[in-house]
Amino acid sequence: MESRIRELLGELDRLVPVDKAQVILYDDGNPPGQLPFCASKEGFLRFGLTFMLAAFATSAGRGSNGGEKVVLDLDPIYRSDSNVEFLCERVTAMPQEGDRRRPHHLPNIIGGPLILLVVWCFLVGFWSLLKSIGARF
Repeated sequence: MESRIRELLGELDRLVPVDKAQVILYDDGNPPGQLPFCASKEGFLRFGLTFMLAAFATSAGRGSNGGEKVVLDLDPIYRSDSNVEFLCERVTAMPQEGDRRRPHHLPNIIGGPLILLVVWCFLVGFWSLLKSIGARF
């Protein structure tokens, strides 16, 4: 069955023209759960096909849910004003409901305190420089 699916996906990949496929997907502060999506007919087909091909794509490392990271190549169909990126992970068993882990979430957690530390170090260094040149407060 898997070989037949690969065969069909290969045929669709050959049949759906990339040059006519265009997708605009953007997040500009839309209400939660709403993500504007605009595409040509070929864009819809290519977009769906890209996700189906991800089922067989080579792994790009381990994901945060215990699966494999999968890179989707949407650049050929994305218009330049698209600003949504998909962080995809292929798993053999789905996480428990409510136990979702977002890929690449750790930098967001440590980013805020790290920025505060850098600003604090800058201010201390600047204060020390002013003090060394004789500035009075």
